[in-house]
Formats: sequence, structure tokens, C-alpha cells
Amino acid sequence: MNFDRRLLRLLYKSSGLFSLSILFGIVAAGFIIGTAYYLSMYVDGVFLQKKQLSDLWTFIISFIICAAGRVIFSCLGQRLRSSIAISVKRELRNDLIDHMEQLGPVEVRSLKTGNITAIVSKGIDSLELYFSEYLPQVFLSLAIPFLIILFVFPFSITGALIMFATVPLIP
Repeated sequence: MNFDRRLLRLLYKSSGLFSLSILFGIVAAGFIIGTAYYLSMYVDGVFLQKKQLSDLWTFIISFIICAAGRVIFSCLGQRLRSSIAISVKRELRNDLIDHMEQLGPVEVRSLKTGNITAIVSKGIDSLELYFSEYLPQVFLSLAIPFLIILFVFPFSITGALIMFATVPLIP
């Protein structure tokens, strides 16, 4: 995994929001599991048990609630991650400006302005995806398989144990 300790230190000021965005991602994953469960219960009721639509309203409503919950928590998590990335970029830019002020005008003139411009524009902007997409996905990819195992466990202990044994094999 690609972790740079210096970049992770920048996340320290927003660690509460970052943790909240991960929690929102886990809740959204729970809603995804819920939508899959209620959809399977509906399909089972209609095709295998030959139930009427009036008998399956609870599954339909639960499916809609889970789908809406997924959308809400996914959007909230994405907004949080985007605001965290923006604040980290702002902090990096401010640190760069402070460093250039410390160097003084004579030293800054000797630097190549093209390199500085490239670092400020492309280099710092490319970190947005690192903080808003990559890091959260790393943490979610560690947590969500265990959430799935917790859901499967009451239905099939053997299946849950097999999943638990194979989770470390997930790249």
C-alpha cells in the first residue's frame, strides 16, 4: 500500500472528519448488503414461494429504504472526503507559500518558476484523489469484508468461516 507518512500527517487535523467519512462508507456498505438481502427475499418470494405482491410489501419498502440510505450515506461520505482533500490542499499551498517567504526574494528568484508552478498546480492538485478516493477506499476495503462476514454468519457459519479464512487473500 502506498502510504506516505508526511501526507498522513496532513490528515491529522481532519482525522475526525476522515473517520466520520469512513463510518459513512461502512454504513453505506451495510445498506448495500440490505438492498441485496431484501431483493433476494423479494425474488425468492415471487419466483420460488409463489407469493402475491401484497405479501411482499415489507420487502419492497425495506429495499427502497436501504437504497435511499445507501445514496444518502454515500453522498455524505463523498462530500466529507472532498472537503478534507480541499483543506489538505489548502494547507499544502499555505505551507509552500510560507516556505517561499522564508527563503526570501533573492533565493526565490534563483529557483525555476516553471517547476514551482508545476508543483503548485499539478502536484498539489493530484493529491486530491489520494485523499478523497484512495485512502478512504483502503480503509473501506479493510472493513467491508468483515461486515459481509458478520451478515453471513447467522445464515451460514461454514460460509462465514470460509470467507474469514479467505479474506487475507483479497488483494
